[in-house]
Amino acid sequence: MKLFARLNVVVLLAISALLYLGWTLRSYHPITRAKKVWSRKTTEIIVFGDSWSTNHLELSLSAERPATPVDKKLWVDTLCLELVCDRIYDLAQSLPSYPSHLRGPVIDNDIYVNHTRSLNLTTGLGKIPDFGHQVDDYLAQDDARWKDDGEQNGQTTIILTVFFGLQEIWDFVGLQQDAVLPAVMECISSMFAQLDRLVQAKSVKVIRPTVIIPKLPDPTFFPRWITQRTSANGTDKYGQLQRQAVVLTDLWNHVLEKQAEAWNKAHIVMPDFHTWMLEQMREPEIDETGLAAISKIRADSRFTELTQPCVNYTAPFDRDGIETRPFTVCEDPSQFLFWDDTRLSGTAHEMLGKHVAAILKNNTASNQTLYVENAKTKDANRTVSLSE
Repeated sequence: MKLFARLNVVVLLAISALLYLGWTLRSYHPITRAKKVWSRKTTEIIVFGDSWSTNHLELSLSAERPATPVDKKLWVDTLCLELVCDRIYDLAQSLPSYPSHLRGPVIDNDIYVNHTRSLNLTTGLGKIPDFGHQVDDYLAQDDARWKDDGEQNGQTTIILTVFFGLQEIWDFVGLQQDAVLPAVMECISSMFAQLDRLVQAKSVKVIRPTVIIPKLPDPTFFPRWITQRTSANGTDKYGQLQRQAVVLTDLWNHVLEKQAEAWNKAHIVMPDFHTWMLEQMREPEIDETGLAAISKIRADSRFTELTQPCVNYTAPFDRDGIETRPFTVCEDPSQFLFWDDTRLSGTAHEMLGKHVAAILKNNTASNQTLYVENAKTKDANRTVSLSE
């Protein structure tokens, strides 16, 4: 009898432990993962882009000024969690926000340099892998995996995320008006030329992947833009570059959408990052000087600070005037929309990742080549199928 009593206790403890794990690890989706293993289904997310998609630093800073602390929660990580993905291949590249003259990855280094040569920009872009170099790295890894493992049995869903263009918009605002459209069109054409290469990869061409290409947000809302350009001490006191950037962002997203409509080699999903960011704040108003845009907090906003970053580069000094730290970090990053002067906070990234995941789950049909988030499609509710 004692033996049976002990066995009952062990069984009850085991059941309790399983229930506890199921409750505490809900975000891990243990039941869904078990079903995927049983049915031999896998989901892979392959990430290309800049510091909005990765914390991987290609270049290290000088010893004089340490790198900014990294906020490790990114929208692609939340996307993977929400979709219960099995692997993330991170090919994207990032640069620390300081020093601010360093520029992040672009779609094509040669195209960027060719169009900005007249602006006399010193960027060191040759050292930063552009989209083409990131694709080269993935194809090399894919070939190696194919040689080692061969064709895999089971059903694989592949999702490619491609986020580029913020750096181009930041600098293309300085171009002559007649040079802007050719520069944008050449960049977007190069992006889809690299996508042509990706869909021919051994692991990708056997299925029809989903490609996530977000519409770009307006960079004039970024703390760096406000500080360097539209503030009282900025270089754009009369807002000319700001107005050009707004037009250029719309142009970029329009050309991107038109190119996506003509490309039918994968399912393309285009979340609207610009509209999403605006939804976190009220429409911008012009301050009393008429020079700078002010973003006022919505009554139901998740964030209490919209224009100041959590990381501040105004370093404190000790009594001897020696810089003690290169930056300060806010007490509660969850209240800030921006982590530093160009990147969203971890809370914002988590919200953005859930937003993109919801689009994939609810607003994409398997027979639909292109889904573009806009006012007409935002509230649509269609059945999802990420693979055929």
